[in-house]
Amino acid sequence: MSTEPVCATCELHAEAVFRVEGMDCNEEVVILERRLKPLDGMEAIAADLIGQRLHVKYDAAKLTTSAMVDVVGQTGTRMWPGSRHCGVFVRCGAMARCARSETP
Repeated sequence: MSTEPVCATCELHAEAVFRVEGMDCNEEVVILERRLKPLDGMEAIAADLIGQRLHVKYDAAKLTTSAMVDVVGQTGTRMWPGSRHCGVFVRCGAMARCARSETP
């Protein structure tokens, strides 16, 4: 029996940590949240202003990291997943895998 938590709302629960260029105040976080929260499949958003990172929980069956990057790009902000400290983590039942991508 698995001890890994399973998301009750997502078909394919995923978590991603994005690097957000220039995110350094709460007003910018509010703008990003207003753009991201309405997306179908978005579950939760947490910002790290000091590290300029955005941690999101979402349903990977409904939403992609590319779609999130595109939506944030419409605000004039540059965001990308991946680096040594960032990545995309997908949990499906008891399995966990890291689908890391490189920074541009």
